[in-house]
Amino acid sequence: MPEISHRQHAGSQHAGIGHHIRRTIALAVPVVIARLGVLVMAAVDTIMTGRAGGQELAYLGLSMAPSIPLMLIGIGMLAGGGVLISQAHGAGEMQRCGMIWRVVMRHAIVIGLIVFALCLLGKPFFTLAAQPPDLIDGGARTLAAIGIGLPAQMLYIACIVLLEGTNRPLPGMVVMIAGNLLNIILNMLMIGGGSPLPGMEIPPLGATGAMLATSIVRWVSFLSILAYLYLMPASRMLGLRLPVRDGGETGRRMRRLGYPIAALQGLETASFSITSLFAGWIGAIAVAAYQVSFNLIALVFMVALGIATATGIRVGNAVGADDPVAARRAGWVGVFLVSAVFLPISAGLWLFADALAAVYTQDAVVARAAAGAIATIAAFTLFDGIQGTLVGAMRGYGETRISLINQIVSFWIIAIPVSLTLAFGAGFGLTGLIYGLGAGMTAAALLNGISFYRVTRRPLQRA
Repeated sequence: MPEISHRQHAGSQHAGIGHHIRRTIALAVPVVIARLGVLVMAAVDTIMTGRAGGQELAYLGLSMAPSIPLMLIGIGMLAGGGVLISQAHGAGEMQRCGMIWRVVMRHAIVIGLIVFALCLLGKPFFTLAAQPPDLIDGGARTLAAIGIGLPAQMLYIACIVLLEGTNRPLPGMVVMIAGNLLNIILNMLMIGGGSPLPGMEIPPLGATGAMLATSIVRWVSFLSILAYLYLMPASRMLGLRLPVRDGGETGRRMRRLGYPIAALQGLETASFSITSLFAGWIGAIAVAAYQVSFNLIALVFMVALGIATATGIRVGNAVGADDPVAARRAGWVGVFLVSAVFLPISAGLWLFADALAAVYTQDAVVARAAAGAIATIAAFTLFDGIQGTLVGAMRGYGETRISLINQIVSFWIIAIPVSLTLAFGAGFGLTGLIYGLGAGMTAAALLNGISFYRVTRRPLQRA
């Protein structure tokens, strides 16, 4: 084992819980801000496109239906590289981190080109999906505009997994904040049209303009973070310019880890999408209230995702350093932190449900239904945060298949049938749907908690 690994091992063996809490918080805060920036950008696109009219907003909504799952599946495929990098960093194998990154970049190029090609098939896809004829052309144009930026998004994620896996999360946070500001400026010019320079006129592009702006931001963000990687002082230490060795084997290990992560993200997203269809069976008010409540919950979950990412990195570092005590502590500290953060968040959602619903809609009937949904789901957000963090902790160990099985059981075997039974069999309507999803979140927290405990009892083995 390299000398630095022994030093890390010895230092972490004597590190107390307070050390793990401080290190996890220092890593989690910029990661949380960066993850929130993703949703903020999407919210700004939606709000600014809405000002261009309901038809443009419909184009945007239609284009996001296939693009979001495609993007999440692609990001999940690359997440396996983050596991390998965090473990290599914990072992003190700095140049190996850079080698793994170059393998991740190769995969990002291929995945990005595949999702771009799929985004060009919007018209036949929407036609086969029996969408309204007046939305197909506009939705297809907007989907193609999203596709232009997805290769850059995959490459950007490949760079971020290197930075976060080596405990350098601040650059990603800075780039995301700057990207949000640039996105607002470009939206102002491209959605409604404008003249940024004398003699230069941009026609109103509506939803297509919003997604072109986002694609430009994604390419600028990728090129900025790539430039940072090559100019940062640690560039040589990480071996970013060295040739790739055993790239085929590294790629196979990365894909073995990435397939379950991609499937988990795709299936979990699909379960929430299907539940929104169930809400549509209840009525227009129910589906509007459901969208409001889960848009808010998605925003809150970004906090849990940031803590989960930080926890997974800390666990991965400890696994690489061959320190089972530190790995176990890092995982349970992540659960403690997400619990400490989410208890007041849950209380706030419950206490201020009416005010939060009023931010989203001025329709009194929808606001009342949304407030009820927010207050109900508030009871389960703690379990959602815990299960997400436990998934991240197991990912640090290189264990991704067990969490996939747990999510399938929780959200497909428990949540969806319970939602249907309570909503329609027992007549609870929208409240029944929320309770069903809450049952899935609770089951996921319990199953992943048991699984994580078992994983921590095994002999350490790098992915």
